[in-house]
Amino acid sequence: MPRLRGARTSRPADHFAPARRAAAGARRRADAHFTFALEAQHERRELVSVCRTLLNLGVLHRVAGDEDTFVQAGGDQADALYDVQRRMLSGMLAAVRGPSTWIPEEAPATLEERLCALVGEHVADSEEGRRTALRHQLARRLLDDPVVYVETLDPEARAYFFNQRGAMAARLCDAAGLVAEQRAEGLALVDEASLLTDVAMPAEGTDAHVTLLVAEYLAAAQRLRRADDGDATKGLARDIHEHDIAGFLHEAKAQYGRYWRKSAREPGAEWELAAIAIERLEKLQLAVREAGAVHPLPALARFALGEAEIRETRNTPTADAGLQFEPT
Repeated sequence: MPRLRGARTSRPADHFAPARRAAAGARRRADAHFTFALEAQHERRELVSVCRTLLNLGVLHRVAGDEDTFVQAGGDQADALYDVQRRMLSGMLAAVRGPSTWIPEEAPATLEERLCALVGEHVADSEEGRRTALRHQLARRLLDDPVVYVETLDPEARAYFFNQRGAMAARLCDAAGLVAEQRAEGLALVDEASLLTDVAMPAEGTDAHVTLLVAEYLAAAQRLRRADDGDATKGLARDIHEHDIAGFLHEAKAQYGRYWRKSAREPGAEWELAAIAIERLEKLQLAVREAGAVHPLPALARFALGEAEIRETRNTPTADAGLQFEPT
C-alpha cells in the first residue's frame, strides 16, 4: 500500500509554511534536467540573477553550461542546465506577497498579521473569482496536508469539493506524481516514493513499527465504536488516553521487543514510545488529542498490522536489523 504523506511540522507552524506549494510548480521538471531559453538579453540577465540566488541557496545545482555565456549568446548552444534539489526547495518561503514589498507605513505589526499578510490573496468580487479562490485553497490543502477531511471544510468549500474533487485530484496527481485515495470522509494524495514528507507510514525502524502498532490499536477501538450497540461494545467504547497506549506497548514489548532497538526495551520506555507514536499519528492526521484523550481519525482505518518483514544485514543482531511493517 502506498505511504501516507506527513506534514513537515506540527500545527500551527505548518499552517503558515506551505512548503509543498512552492515545490508543486517544479515537480514536473524535478525528475529531469530543465533548461531556460529567452530571446532578449535583459530578460536572460534577470533570469540568471534569479538562478544565481537559487544556486547560492542550494535549491539549484548546476549540471552543465555557464550563466554568463547564456546571457551573452543565448540559444540552444549556450543553455545552462540545472537540477532541482527537492529538499532545499521545500524549505523556501512560499508567499503570495514577499515581506520586502511592504512599505514601513503599511507593514503589518504583529506576528499574526505578518503571517496572514504573507498568504492573503486578492479575491475578485465575482462568482468566478470566488470559485477560483476556492479551487486554489483546496488544491493547496491537498498538497500541504496528508488528508483533507470533508468535515473540516466550510459549507461553500464542501460543496465545491464534492463537485470537483475527482478532477482536482487527477490534475494534482498528474503534476506532482501522487496517487489519489478518495473516500467518503475526504481525500488524500498519497506519496508512493516518500519524497514529499518527513514522516512516512509505513516505514522502517522501531518508531515506525510502534506507530503502526498504536494505529492498529486505535483502529480496533474505532471499529468497535462503529459496531452495534450491544453491551459488550458499550463496555469498550471509552476514550483512550496516553497511559492506555503506554500499557498496550508494555504488553506488546513481550512479543515484538526483540525486534526493537535496545533503548526501547528498557523498563518504562513505553511512555516515550507512546508519545512518539501519538506525535507521528497527529502529524499524519490519523489521530488527534482532545482533553487528554487520543481520538482516531477516519483515515486511520486504512491501516492494519500485517506480517512483519524482517530484514537482517550481515553481522547485525536481529534486534537492530531493519524492520519494515506494511499495512494490509
